[in-house]
Amino acid sequence: MSFGEFFRPPRHFAGRIDVMAELPRLSPCCQDGGLNAPPDLPRLAWVQLLRVHAKLTRHMERVAAEHQLTLAQFEMLLILWHSEGISQQELAQKLLVTKGNVCTVLCRMEKSLWVRRETNPRDGRAYRLRLTPAGRQIIEKAYPPLRETINRVMKTLNNKQLTQLHTILRELEVASCPDA
Repeated sequence: MSFGEFFRPPRHFAGRIDVMAELPRLSPCCQDGGLNAPPDLPRLAWVQLLRVHAKLTRHMERVAAEHQLTLAQFEMLLILWHSEGISQQELAQKLLVTKGNVCTVLCRMEKSLWVRRETNPRDGRAYRLRLTPAGRQIIEKAYPPLRETINRVMKTLNNKQLTQLHTILRELEVASCPDA
């Protein structure tokens, strides 16, 4: 892959601000630590992070589609599988979306009989979300291919690198939203 191809935005970035288009074109000697100005390392790392995220997202979309799920449904089922009984608000927070976004997908999942809402005994205005047997069956079947990919990708790093990566990503998460 040429250096120019490396910076070509993925197809799913159409219509978004193209951070990659603003990156300087670097000559081959810059890549090798030559005499020209060094690359903009923070932006190069940012682009690489976006590329990894895009590839993993595409893989998750394929796994979800193999089980007749959208990525949003897949993620909701996965969270409910691990955190059954949470509220819509808690689900929205875990997904980093609004409660309205959750409600739209949740309604479709209820109609498909994958999820049910139970009234919260402590707060009659709130619901607790539970997987139905059909929802549990779907996520139990859909999750193993995703886990295999996670294991395959992450085993390229040793434990020290994984610890460093986790620490770095947590620092970036905090830096991206210092108020939260």
